[in-house]
Amino acid sequence: MIIMLTDPLPHKNKTFILEWRPAISNYKMEDFEKDFKTINDLWLNWSIWDWQNLEKGDEFYMIKCGEEETGIVMHGEFISAPYQCDDWSGRGRVVYFTDIEPDVMIHPDKGLLLTTGALEAAMPDFQWNGGHSGRVLPEAYANQLRNMWCRHIALNDDAFNDETIARKREWFLV
Repeated sequence: MIIMLTDPLPHKNKTFILEWRPAISNYKMEDFEKDFKTINDLWLNWSIWDWQNLEKGDEFYMIKCGEEETGIVMHGEFISAPYQCDDWSGRGRVVYFTDIEPDVMIHPDKGLLLTTGALEAAMPDFQWNGGHSGRVLPEAYANQLRNMWCRHIALNDDAFNDETIARKREWFLV
């Protein structure tokens, strides 16, 4: 039996929205599927737009954007400060990356995503499907998103299985 925390405590750090477009990203669906199976030993690096505002320990939600169903496919924490790195797109821009450690991954083609449509309906003043990856979410929205995420995981727990969700840490009490 899963018991959801009825009112998750507000996160003390900032919350960022990362975007992933498998069709154009150097992180492909094949990479996601490989990483999905190794979540307990997984960390990645990701480019971050609002790098000046990021601190180690901040929270992230990754949204799959682009074609087909869009929504949150990953949640976790930043495990490094931002650092300058080569531009993944090859356009020679100054790009900052940070290391991330996911604690939940939902397979975008098999799992039940918290969709961008639901996010847009609840928080219409934030651009959920497009824009730069690594944007800070306003604090009020961050708390609202955290509550929506926890409810989504709890309400769909019976529908999730080893092919649809990978979890490193529990958000719920058993």
